[in-house]
Amino acid sequence: MEHSAKLEISSNTPSLASGIKSLTNIAEARHQTDHIFMNWWVGTFIVNFFTLGLYTTYRFTRSLHRRNQHIKRTVAFYKTLPEVISALPQAQTYRKVIEEPLDELVYRFESIEIKQQLKPLNWKLYSGLCLFYLALVVIGVSIGLLSGKDPEELQSTSKMVFKLYEELGSLLWTFNFIYWFYLMKRLMDDYVYLDELEKTIVGCVQAVLKTLSGGDNRFRMAFEPQCEPRNFWAHLGFGLFGFWLNFIYVDYCQITETQRRFKESARTQLTIVKLIKELANNQPKPIESPEEW
Repeated sequence: MEHSAKLEISSNTPSLASGIKSLTNIAEARHQTDHIFMNWWVGTFIVNFFTLGLYTTYRFTRSLHRRNQHIKRTVAFYKTLPEVISALPQAQTYRKVIEEPLDELVYRFESIEIKQQLKPLNWKLYSGLCLFYLALVVIGVSIGLLSGKDPEELQSTSKMVFKLYEELGSLLWTFNFIYWFYLMKRLMDDYVYLDELEKTIVGCVQAVLKTLSGGDNRFRMAFEPQCEPRNFWAHLGFGLFGFWLNFIYVDYCQITETQRRFKESARTQLTIVKLIKELANNQPKPIESPEEW
């Protein structure tokens, strides 16, 4: 297998303890990266009502931020994992068997396609646009209140300024909607992509750990994808033609599915750390042929 990135399995094992500690810290950092929102029904229909719609904007901005942080932590975990596995005492015994799957694991995160798919989304730009639009609305209302008249009856200068803010706000709202659509589509597509990627990687890791355990069936794990692929163009079409409830449905799926994904990913990664610790405390077993299992 020809890959540009290749992991060299080292015979140096003093870094095993620090490697396991690093893996554990990355897995436990989920409390800072995998932000779980309040119940979707409560947030959407109660909190959102009392915050005049601002909670939805806040939640979407946080969704973009947590997507970036979650992916960054997940990539860090699986990029650190091959180095820790290679430092296990059993790695030298089974070197020829596990070298190829570990090489494949390293290569996956070096591929241009994966790096492009998992690059950060600009949540700060979206937040800035929302705040700027809110400022325009406040300024426009202030002009009307200070004048003491309706916008249509303002004096020429005030009327011109009010009109300028009105047109700028309309333009900004249109651009913000287009940008929201792009970000929402990426959110949904990226989590589906990440689900499939992690499922494949966990399958590879399971094979490696089972090999290092000498075929112990306790060294089994599986990642169950939680985000379903959807045709977002169809959802957008339904929404634009008056079925605004469809946007609520998309928001519900995006929030609830990703939160299930966070829990599944955390469960899997903590299981991997647990199994690696168990291997680190055991002596290498006699080599066996994987075909005999």
